[in-house]
Amino acid sequence: MAAAAKTPSWSVAFGWLAVLSCALVARADERPPLRSIAALKALPDDVAIDGMPVRVRGVVTWRGDDIDGAAIQDESAGIWVTIDFARQMNVLGPDAPSPLKGIEPGMEIEIEGIATRHGPTPRDNLYSTMILPRSVEVVGRGSLPEPRHADYPFLFSGAADHLRVDVRGVVQGFRETDSAWLLFIDAEPGEVGALFPKPAFSPDPSSLVDAEVRIQGVCGACYNRRGDFLSPRIHMNTADDLVVERSALAQPFEAPKVPLGGLAGYRTTPQGAHRMRVEGVVTYVQPGRCFYIQEGASGVRIETRAADPVHVGDRVEVAGFLSMNRRIAGLKEAVVRPIRTDAAPTPVAVNLSELGLQEAAADGLLVTVQARLLEAQRIADGCQLVLAAGKTGFVAKLSGEGVSRLLALQGGSELSLTGIVDMDLTYDYRVRPNVERIGLLLRSPADVQVVRGPSWWTPRRLLQALAGLAAVLLAAFTWVVLLRRQVITQSAELAKEMRTRRDAAVEFDATLRERNRLAANLHDTLLQTLGGIGYQLEACEVSGRVDAAETKKHFDMAQRMVDHAMSQLHDSVWTLRSLPLRSRTFPEALRALADRIGQEYNAQVDVEMHGPLDELPEFVAGNLLLVLQEAVSNALRHGHASHVAITVATEAPDSCIELTVRDDGQGFVPGTQQGVEQGHFGIEGMRERVERLGGSLGIESTPGGGTTVRANVSRRVYDQDLV
Repeated sequence: MAAAAKTPSWSVAFGWLAVLSCALVARADERPPLRSIAALKALPDDVAIDGMPVRVRGVVTWRGDDIDGAAIQDESAGIWVTIDFARQMNVLGPDAPSPLKGIEPGMEIEIEGIATRHGPTPRDNLYSTMILPRSVEVVGRGSLPEPRHADYPFLFSGAADHLRVDVRGVVQGFRETDSAWLLFIDAEPGEVGALFPKPAFSPDPSSLVDAEVRIQGVCGACYNRRGDFLSPRIHMNTADDLVVERSALAQPFEAPKVPLGGLAGYRTTPQGAHRMRVEGVVTYVQPGRCFYIQEGASGVRIETRAADPVHVGDRVEVAGFLSMNRRIAGLKEAVVRPIRTDAAPTPVAVNLSELGLQEAAADGLLVTVQARLLEAQRIADGCQLVLAAGKTGFVAKLSGEGVSRLLALQGGSELSLTGIVDMDLTYDYRVRPNVERIGLLLRSPADVQVVRGPSWWTPRRLLQALAGLAAVLLAAFTWVVLLRRQVITQSAELAKEMRTRRDAAVEFDATLRERNRLAANLHDTLLQTLGGIGYQLEACEVSGRVDAAETKKHFDMAQRMVDHAMSQLHDSVWTLRSLPLRSRTFPEALRALADRIGQEYNAQVDVEMHGPLDELPEFVAGNLLLVLQEAVSNALRHGHASHVAITVATEAPDSCIELTVRDDGQGFVPGTQQGVEQGHFGIEGMRERVERLGGSLGIESTPGGGTTVRANVSRRVYDQDLV
């Protein structure tokens, strides 16, 4: 039983061992492969580097005190390992211990983590790839890699990123940071900054200024948020990383003295990056930042951090390093020694065009210039005056207190200003640069004198006047708009009244004309026919007592006259119809009219039409039919014609219409025909209808030669109210 009981225990033990072995193998398989640092940093931008698991091995070359990070280097390249970003980007928990705790330069370590080329926000582009560590394992202890000589392409292209480098140069100044000394070194490739731990120099590294040194450290990069490389920054571990190859002069003022206007002038012997010494009279001071000195016709800007104050009028001796950062020679990191107090130089009266021609020769000079004030503006450290001299604009600045007087100046004032010429130059590698901006640095409010007050027409008053004029114009415009609306309303009412009266007059006139025409027609035809019928009936009565055959003759004649009267009455009724189309086209209605009249008078009436006549406006078509009916009836009734030819022609849908009515009747002498005075309204009625259509009527006739009636009318669309 005991043996039987022990067997499962051994089985369980072997089972746990197998599971543990599998877990370790699986964990080993999950670890990312070991990469060289150069291979990691060389991954192209289109590869998803952010968040990529990495495992690298290298020697720690620098360990930061103020920032939790370290630089490591293998045989291929160097890289930065950051704990700060790892916590901010949640690779490490906020309370997790730092994987770099206890890590020192010289240790060989293996790091597991993720790679990134971005900071805590997507807009923070890093200059090169960094590692966010999850775990760090110390592999052993090694020696620091040999530093590489830093030439200009290697150091200033960023290729030396986090590699140990060797740099030689002259120390030109220093700054104190929270945990380090920052030395500015004019190195053989160019100016670089070097960071040393605070304990490396006590009390400060001032004894190194102007010394020639050799430094060995890890090259970092200064860059902006776009990831653009700005300059290298060398990180040192201890003071042993700096070797003085040539000590600085015991006294700064033992530096060689040069003329004030010859700081960057031609020399047969190179000055190098060491201090130089100048002398001049102080003309302008910005405490803690810079001051200007002048000697003769030369002025120079001096940048200094010296605590001892200088004043305008002091003659001073200055020792500093050449600075060309404004493309105009000046001194930086300067120390100052007062000599005596002199009178300030007399300002030179100039105009801006002269300053532009002098280019950099005028920079730093004390001058007086006349200008017109455009605007006085308050700025962070004082005020500035925006000015114009001729066609050139410039700005005069005053720093410090006492700017209220200048801010109270009115625009348009003519001013006399005394100050230091401050220029910005643009340089495109031609022999000489161009002047981009000219300004003045004012020393005090007393440097501004009002020569002449502003014109009464100040911009403010002009603006007020324009505003008042705009208000008047707006009021006038509003009044005109309202008046126009009232005029339009009254005009519409008046037009409506006039149309009403015109329509009434037209209706009355048309009614009167039609009544006169009907009266004339009845008088000329039906009344005379009825009179003839009465005469024939009387003849029948007389002949009935004498001769029956004669009576029958008169009776037959009376019967025919009755038929003729009925036909004439039918014509009068037809004439009263204003629009005889009745859903027919004009050509169809015209042919029907010709057939009816030809049958009534037993005559031949021919119709010939040319052009587009189907779509005539109804008002035009109706009046044309009435005109043609009258012309044909006159030809058959009064001219006793046996043949009438009607021609209607037009060329286009929007052209005029020509009507021609020719007959072979007896004709007459034009002007001798009976008219309205004699009770005949036919020709006058035709003329009125044609003129109503905007046309003209003409009649040609000779006795025995027939008659031709011609009319020419417009085919425009008439007001439907007139139909």
